[in-house]
Amino acid sequence: MSSQRPEWFSALYAALGRPGTVHVRVDAGRVGGLSYGHLERCRILSALLRQEGATTRFFMRPLPDGVARARECGETVHLVEPVEADGTPWLTMFAQADALVVDLPYDPEPELVALCAQSAGGARRVGCIDDFGRDLLACDVVLNYSVLADPAAYPRAGRVLLGPEYLMMDAAFQALAAGAANRSNALVVTLGGSDPTDLTRRILPRLLAHDLHGLQVLAVLGPGFGEGDDLLALAERSGGRLAVCRAPEALLPLLADSAGVICSGGKTLYECLALGKPVVAVGSTAREAEVIAAFEGRGDLVGGLACWNEQEFSESISRLVRMVTDD
Repeated sequence: MSSQRPEWFSALYAALGRPGTVHVRVDAGRVGGLSYGHLERCRILSALLRQEGATTRFFMRPLPDGVARARECGETVHLVEPVEADGTPWLTMFAQADALVVDLPYDPEPELVALCAQSAGGARRVGCIDDFGRDLLACDVVLNYSVLADPAAYPRAGRVLLGPEYLMMDAAFQALAAGAANRSNALVVTLGGSDPTDLTRRILPRLLAHDLHGLQVLAVLGPGFGEGDDLLALAERSGGRLAVCRAPEALLPLLADSAGVICSGGKTLYECLALGKPVVAVGSTAREAEVIAAFEGRGDLVGGLACWNEQEFSESISRLVRMVTDD
C-alpha cells in the first residue's frame, strides 16, 4: 500500500470503498467537445489505484486516437460497442467491478445511468468525475476540482469533493510543485491535447511579433494535434526564438521550468497555478471562459481572455513579459 497518497486520492479512494477492481468509463479523441484531459486524469487515478493493489480497466468509445493513447500508456481498454469480442454486452463486463468511475464531457449512455442508479449506495460504489456542474447520475461521490464547482449541483451524490484543492495530481507533481523554479527563459504555449479551436496558430505569430525581451517560446503540441508542418516552418524562420515540441512524454517538467505559460482554460491552467507560474489564459469554449473569469476575479492570472482577441492578448503578453523580465 502506498504511503504517499495525494490528499484528493485518499478522499476519493475511501469514498469508493477502497476497491480491488475499478472500471472506468472515459473517452478521448480529436472530435468536437472532446480532447484528452479526461483520459489523462483517469490515467493518474488508475496508476494510484494500481499502487494500492487494485485492477483497473477502461471502457471507451472506439475513437482510434484516444484508444491508442490509452493503450500506449499501458491501460487495459474495452470498447463501448454493442457486444465485446466474445459476445458479452459491454455493460455486463463494465458492471463486474467493486467500483465504477465515470468521467465524460457529455451525458453517459442511458443503460450506464441505470446501472449507476442501481449500484450507488450499495456494495458496488460509483464515482463521478465532473467539470461542468452537471447532475449526470446517482453516485456515492463526485469529484470536481473546478473553481466553479457548487455542491448544490449534485443532489444525488452521497459525498462531494469540490474545488481546486482536489486537483487530480500525483505525488510526483506535488514534489515538482515544491521545487518549481524558472530554470529556463521560455514562455510555454500549450493549448490542450488537440487544440480544437486552433488557438496555437493564432497565438504563435502574435507572440513572435512581440518584443519578448530575450524570452524564447516553446510551443507544445498535444497528442491529438493535427498536422503541424506550418508551425515547424514558422520555428525555422524564427531565428531560434521559437521551438516546437510534439506530444512530450511529460509536460509538467516543462511547465515547472518555464518562465511563464500561455494556455487555455482546462486542467493545464490549474496545474500552472498550482506550480505558481504566471499565466495568460485564453478560452476555447464557453465553459473555459467562465473558469478563466473566475480565476481572474481571484487575481490569479496575468491575463484572462474569454476568447481570442488580438488586442487583449497583446496587452496581456506585455504584462507577462514585464513581470518575468522585471522590465
